[in-house]
Amino acid sequence: MWRSVLGAPGNVRGALWMALAALVFAMMNALIRRVGADIHGFEIAFFRSVFGVMFLAPIIASAGGLKVLKTAKPKLHAWRAVFGGSTMLLSFYAFPRLPLANATTLSFSQPLFLLALAPFLLGETVGWHRRIAAAVGFCGVLIAAQPGAAGFSVASVAMLAAALAMAFGMVCVKFLSRTDSSLSIMSWFSIAAVVFAFVPALLVWRTPTLAELALLVVMGALGTCGQYFYVRSYRVGEASVVAPFNFLQLPFAAGFGFLLFGETPGWSTLVGGVVIVASVLYIMRREAIVHRKVEPPLPPAE
Repeated sequence: MWRSVLGAPGNVRGALWMALAALVFAMMNALIRRVGADIHGFEIAFFRSVFGVMFLAPIIASAGGLKVLKTAKPKLHAWRAVFGGSTMLLSFYAFPRLPLANATTLSFSQPLFLLALAPFLLGETVGWHRRIAAAVGFCGVLIAAQPGAAGFSVASVAMLAAALAMAFGMVCVKFLSRTDSSLSIMSWFSIAAVVFAFVPALLVWRTPTLAELALLVVMGALGTCGQYFYVRSYRVGEASVVAPFNFLQLPFAAGFGFLLFGETPGWSTLVGGVVIVASVLYIMRREAIVHRKVEPPLPPAE
């Protein structure tokens, strides 16, 4: 069976890697929800960063050690760390305070924020098709966030702010990817995230029990594996094909929420999620139509 997977077309393998990444990230978010009942999200973010670096260290060593960190754009890496660290702190604060499916749905607003930033920060032209799709997508965000005195919570705002910070971080990654390798970008952020989360963690510190520490170790391993699977999917498959499979996080999150916490997604989460996913899929499809010129595929790295 494994040989048949290795021999499959690049897009099929890329879709499988992305589906696996979606499952792993959903599992990690479920652990955040579980551990967050007793430990503040800022402290969880710190431990996630520490253990993430530990699991990444052997990969860095095998790729040449500190040579991986060589870069001509340290300031841009610093900005990437600020935006990425903010994303982590805000989302880790929100996940324990929101139903898993709702939090995951709101996180999917990140591509919409990125589309809004593209003309100003990337100099990209955004046509009216994509503008309308983005507007529809943000309507889905409002539906999922349930604005109003009873529904628009601080946690919802935190998750939306995390999605916005993630969009700024992706702009940094887009510029960095022109000169630095994926491992370099990932390594810089992983190390910087430990420093970024240290002080916020100290402010809310509570020494975890051995059982909680074990869950935090697993969380770090899942986060590193998820990033690896995510990057792998884009390496072997076309972005327009593999990216939609990231939306599998939503049903996975709903499943974990129901099985572990007895959560049933409300109508606003379901409707908002469908609207957001549909708008992002339309934008991706539109991009594939406009940019029909496909770059030569990367050689298989299996």
